[in-house]
Amino acid sequence: MDGLQSRLSLYDKVHFSIKEKSPSQDICKAMQHGSDNEINAVATICTKVLPVYFPHIDYAEVGVFRFPKAKTCHNHVENKCSLSDSQHDFSLFSLDGVFIPHKESLSCLDVDEICMATEIKCPDFKKECHMDVPVRYIPQVQASMAVTNAPISLFVSYTSETTTVFLCKKNEEYFDNLINQVQKTFVEGCRKIKSSSYSKFCLVDRNTIINPLIMHMTLN
Repeated sequence: MDGLQSRLSLYDKVHFSIKEKSPSQDICKAMQHGSDNEINAVATICTKVLPVYFPHIDYAEVGVFRFPKAKTCHNHVENKCSLSDSQHDFSLFSLDGVFIPHKESLSCLDVDEICMATEIKCPDFKKECHMDVPVRYIPQVQASMAVTNAPISLFVSYTSETTTVFLCKKNEEYFDNLINQVQKTFVEGCRKIKSSSYSKFCLVDRNTIINPLIMHMTLN
């Protein structure tokens, strides 16, 4: 979730087909750096994190998840917003990966077996890995658990020299408040977007959703 101007720009794109401004050159470079290094982060997860903390769990790549999931999407289907009654999905969400119990062979992924989600960030070469989960990424992490019905998610920050891992817990009340805010803004068409509204649904006791750092490693 970005700042006020970014959300206003997205609103105008959704409702008025006004083209968003192209990202700056620095942002494009940072995004490309993240895409190029995600495979290295996944390799670090599979060879360094899982064997130590989750030895009986495997990483799996996944495609796009539809939200809400009519089968397991908590109370979103039944609430007054009726998100699933519209002709289109409320949103599509692309995850960086999920975790499932280890199997000798896996021909297809059963979404009901997903036990953890993950969100991977690869700060560009000018920055160090995150030593906390930034507020702007909390909605993204919570969404990864909402669409997969996973109780926890790993937030992984990777650089070529160090990697940090945080264990994040699902907070359904927080995510309900977030969805209601997004619903009012982008579905019902209320353009009264204020910076304070973003602050309100980002205010949460971090101890209820983020466990202390579970790993900080230096890569050789």
